[in-house]
Amino acid sequence: MDPYGPTHRTAIMARAQENQAFALMVNRVEAGDGGLLFAGGSALVDPLGTLLFEAGREEGQFVVELDLNQLTAARQDYRYLDDQRLKLPGAIVEHAGGLRELLIPNS
Repeated sequence: MDPYGPTHRTAIMARAQENQAFALMVNRVEAGDGGLLFAGGSALVDPLGTLLFEAGREEGQFVVELDLNQLTAARQDYRYLDDQRLKLPGAIVEHAGGLRELLIPNS
């Protein structure tokens, strides 16, 4: 995460809030290829943008129980996705494994 840890943390919190969903940011730890050093700092954020868990600089495994009722609570008064203003033309293609693709025609 260094030196951009605070920036990445803020960004994942914003993504969770914008999408009203849980968001997980995963970062490696220790040495990597080419002399890179990965600082860790993986984080889990709830649909309201609240940091639920942040891992440190050491390798580890963690279990966090999610309260799925938070999804309903986050979407109760306002749904950001319903307020989309930009509608892109094209066709949505559903692929195996849950991958979705928007094919936008050439103009």
